[in-house]
Amino acid sequence: MNRATMIAQATALLARWAQAVESYWYALDDVSGMGCYGPGYIHWGIQSNFNYAAALATLAAQPGMAEAGHWRARALGALRFALATHLTGDRPGLNGTQWGHSWISMLGIECAMHGIELLRPYFDDADLAALRRVLTSEATWLLHDGHRGGQKGVLAGVWNSSGRSQQGSSTGQEHTTNANAISSHTSYEQVCYIRRALEEKVTSKAWDATHLADAGIRQARCMSWVHFFCTSGR
Repeated sequence: MNRATMIAQATALLARWAQAVESYWYALDDVSGMGCYGPGYIHWGIQSNFNYAAALATLAAQPGMAEAGHWRARALGALRFALATHLTGDRPGLNGTQWGHSWISMLGIECAMHGIELLRPYFDDADLAALRRVLTSEATWLLHDGHRGGQKGVLAGVWNSSGRSQQGSSTGQEHTTNANAISSHTSYEQVCYIRRALEEKVTSKAWDATHLADAGIRQARCMSWVHFFCTSGR
């Protein structure tokens, strides 16, 4: 399968997912344009919101994409919500608290960076300042205070029982890859395998629109990474 065919198939799957999860979009107000995918709670909810923003930014960037402006607005609204509800921001999350300075904080940001790059031409000065504020805060915390449980620093461990930091391995990721692998180390053949694995999941009879909306965020994230890999000249 060539890249053009793969991109076309990935675009169709990503567009289907985006339409399915429209009912899970929560708009904060009509003035700020901010909103979030799902309940907007802190920790896993914020990570999913970052993934959503990256997936929709990727979809909006595809040539000839219908409703590109709509999907880009969703991506910008979700990203602005995530940045505003950080510990350094001026808004609480929908559960009344803010996120940040935890072992998983940077994972959500990392998984969205390809989407953030696609949104960069549409940022205003406030967006750039907010992104710098959050990245600087998280980097400073990792450098001086990073820990997971009782383990200090950024450490790796083979076994979860060690309590050391590790990459997330939630549903879908163990069958595909993580953002680091796709962005810098994955071969074209491996991406083909990832695409086939995702297609089997997303097109199976069990994955109707409700299932896609409820559990498809990581498939959408990995599919958007397939796009990034195939179009970046790697």
